[in-house]
Amino acid sequence: MSLRLSDPCLVVLIGASGSGKSSLARRHFGASEVVSSDLCRALVAGDEIARDADEDTFAVVHAICSARLRGGLLTVLDATNLHAASRRAVVGLARDHGRPAVALVLDLPEAVCQERNRARGERGVGPHVVRHQQRLLRRAIPELREEGFAEVVLLEDAAAVEALRVERAARPGGDAPAPPQQPRQVAADAGEGGPGYALDLTAAERTRYRFMAQRAVRLEGDRWRRHGVVPGARVADVGCGPGEVLVELARLVGDAGAVVGVEPGAEARAAAAEAIAAAGLANAEVIDGRADATGLAPGSQDVVMVRLVLFHVGAGAQAAVDHLATRMRPGGHLYLVDVDVTGVRMSRDDPDILEGAERYREFQRRRGCDVAIGPRLGSLLLAAGLDLVDRDAVIHIVPREVLALGGALAASQREMRAAGAATEEDVMRWTDARRRMVENPDAAMFIPSYIAVGRRPG
Repeated sequence: MSLRLSDPCLVVLIGASGSGKSSLARRHFGASEVVSSDLCRALVAGDEIARDADEDTFAVVHAICSARLRGGLLTVLDATNLHAASRRAVVGLARDHGRPAVALVLDLPEAVCQERNRARGERGVGPHVVRHQQRLLRRAIPELREEGFAEVVLLEDAAAVEALRVERAARPGGDAPAPPQQPRQVAADAGEGGPGYALDLTAAERTRYRFMAQRAVRLEGDRWRRHGVVPGARVADVGCGPGEVLVELARLVGDAGAVVGVEPGAEARAAAAEAIAAAGLANAEVIDGRADATGLAPGSQDVVMVRLVLFHVGAGAQAAVDHLATRMRPGGHLYLVDVDVTGVRMSRDDPDILEGAERYREFQRRRGCDVAIGPRLGSLLLAAGLDLVDRDAVIHIVPREVLALGGALAASQREMRAAGAATEEDVMRWTDARRRMVENPDAAMFIPSYIAVGRRPG
C-alpha cells in the first residue's frame, strides 16, 4: 500500500516490542527524522532499557518532537505508544504546532513479535511484556480514530509492512514555523478575596491539562449539552488557564457560537491564544479578567463554566459566584467544577508521597485557598440566587502515565520553595517518590471531584 504524508507532520508509530517499528522507520525515513524513545532513554540514563527513566526520557522525546514540528520538519516518533494518555500527549503536541498527526500501527501476530524479541537477547523484553503490549494494542486500535489522528494506517502482517510505500506531499504553508511557545509560568490573581495561584507550565504540565480537558469532554459532554453547550451558544470559560477546555468548548458550539476565555495570567492567556490559533478556531478568544471581575457584559452568556478555580479563590468564592451569576442571560447556566484535595488517595501509600501531599495542602491553606471547596459548590450557587438544577460527585482516576507527568504538587514546587514551604531536598525526595510510585503497574491517584450547576431564574 501507499501512504501519502503531508510534510511536515508527526508520524506516530504504534506497536508491541518486536513488531518492526524501528526497522520500518529506518527504511522509510532519514535518521534525523526519527525520534526514538530507546535512544532518548540511553541519552538520559545510559541504558536504552532503563524503565525507571521513563519520565526523563519522554520529557526529552516531547521536547525534540516539539522543536522539530515548530521548525516545520517531518517527525517520526518511534515508541510503543500503547497507552491512550501517551498518544493524546503527542497528538496534542502536533496540534499545538498546527501539524497533523498520523498513526502508523504495526499489528503483527504475537508469535512474530515474541520470536523477534527472543532474538534480541538481553535487549529484548520478557514474553509477558509482549503479551501485555498485545492486549493494550487490541484495546487501542478501535479508539485511534477518535483520538485526533488525521489518518490511521493499519499494517497487520510482515508482508503488509514490506509492501508499504511512503510518499510525501508538501502542505501549503508547511515550511512556515509554528508560533513560538510561550514562557513557562502560569500566574493568576484570583481576586480581592483569594490568593491566586502560580504553576509551572512545562510541556509535561500542558500535557496534563490536555488530559484533563479530554477526560472532561468524555465524561461530562452529555451534561455540558444538557446545560446549554450546544451549537450557536455563547460560553465563557472563566480561569481558562492554557486553554485546553476552551478549545473543546469552541469546537462544540461551532462557528455559529462563541467562546471567551477569561484569564488573569499573561502567560496563560498567551498559551490559550496559541492553542486557539493551533486549532484553527475563529469563534474563540481570551481576555484579561478575574473570577470576581471578568469584564463580561451582564447577561451576555448562555453558559459560564468555572473549573478548578474557586479552590484558589478561597474566601472570595461567594463574591466570585455572585458576580458570575449576573453574567448569564435569564435561563442561562453557571457550571462549577472543583475538588476536595483532603480526600485524595493513592493506590499505594508511600511516606514521602503522603508527606508531600500534606505539605502541599498546608501550603495552600496558609495562602487562603479552600482545599475542600468541592462539596460546597451547590451552596454557593443557591446563595447567589440561582436555582440548583444539577449536582454530582465522582472519583477521578489518574493513571500512572499521567502521574508520571507530575501534578499539582510538582507544578507548585517552585512557588513552595520561594515561600520557604519546601527545600530543594524536599523536592528531590518527592520527585524520587513519584518515580518509585509510577514504576508500579497499578499506580493511580483517586481525586474526589464535584459538579454543581445553577440556572438563572427568568
